[in-house]
Amino acid sequence: MKKNEKKTNGPFWSKWTKSPGFSRNILIIAILILIIILSLFTIWKRYAEKEFEHASSLHMLPSQQEEQAIEEFKSLSNSLKAIQDTVIQQQHNLQIPHKLIAVELLRGVLDDLIPLETLKTFLQKNPEPWAQELLTTLGSVKENTNYAQLEALLAPTTTKSHSLWERFKKTIKSLIHIQKRDEDSSSKPGRVKDVKKAIRSHDIAKALIVFEKLPSEEKAQLSAWKELAKGRLLLEQSTRKLLLDLAGS
Repeated sequence: MKKNEKKTNGPFWSKWTKSPGFSRNILIIAILILIIILSLFTIWKRYAEKEFEHASSLHMLPSQQEEQAIEEFKSLSNSLKAIQDTVIQQQHNLQIPHKLIAVELLRGVLDDLIPLETLKTFLQKNPEPWAQELLTTLGSVKENTNYAQLEALLAPTTTKSHSLWERFKKTIKSLIHIQKRDEDSSSKPGRVKDVKKAIRSHDIAKALIVFEKLPSEEKAQLSAWKELAKGRLLLEQSTRKLLLDLAGS
């Protein structure tokens, strides 16, 4: 039985290999096998690349999220800063009208148009720092005295009568002053008429400097004048400071 199978198989394989289409069939089979192998390799390669891209995207995702979060934070910070600058500018703009009003009130006080208490009442109702600072500065000023009044107050206040000889000596003494060669001119005693001259020039600061050089007796007699002159100087300086603040803004 087995011998018969071998005999049957032998001639079939021999006949198939010797057939005219054997080489063509082998070539077709080899090509199909090669195509299958290449297809399987291509599929595996694509799958491997997709897995690598997925792993890379998962690896890069935290850093991308971090960069995005940083950009959003920067954008939010810039927006908040812009809003803050706008609010500060609006607050500053709201202060300007109040300063203008204060300047006009100061000018009204200096020109004897309104009482000093009106200005102080306005400053008391204004909670802004500059207003409270100005109110503190003017706290020692009790009243405003114009230049004509300051000059009139420089008249001698003494009522003590002197003899003709004493008045003559006082006049001679006021005209003659012996100065040493190395003596600085700034140490020269002041005179009331020099104070009046500064007042006529509307220079309160200079008038006070000259006043400090007066003899002690005259300074004692004119102590009330000094306080009034200092008050006038504070009012003028405060007006000048507000005007400079407005010019700078």
